[in-house]
Amino acid sequence: MLADPNLPARRLLIVSQHRAATEALCDHLSRHGFIVAQASCEAAALEAASARPDVVLLDADVAGGWKPMAAALKGLVPAERIAVLASYWHADEQREAVASGIGGTLLKHLDGSALARQLRAMSEPRP
Repeated sequence: MLADPNLPARRLLIVSQHRAATEALCDHLSRHGFIVAQASCEAAALEAASARPDVVLLDADVAGGWKPMAAALKGLVPAERIAVLASYWHADEQREAVASGIGGTLLKHLDGSALARQLRAMSEPRP
């Protein structure tokens, strides 16, 4: 399912050092109505986040770890708009991630359309 042309485009920042996977995500999510920026390190992520993306998709395997990256991004992006994407989540790690205030813990094997729906829901303006 492709983007509904009646929905507003949302700005998405993908932070990952896995270039091929990031390119595939960029391609896929742009077809679902996202304007996608990407970064592969903390400096680039902070620079890109200064443009105030609507939502951030942070790879759990990012250099330096997702926790320090999420903490650094929280100054520019509300924590509830940061989703961490991992191959798996141990229950304790997932609870810790949610307790940190991030918006979501997602799995890499999540269906692409479902991923787009979850990111869109996270990016919606809040009253």
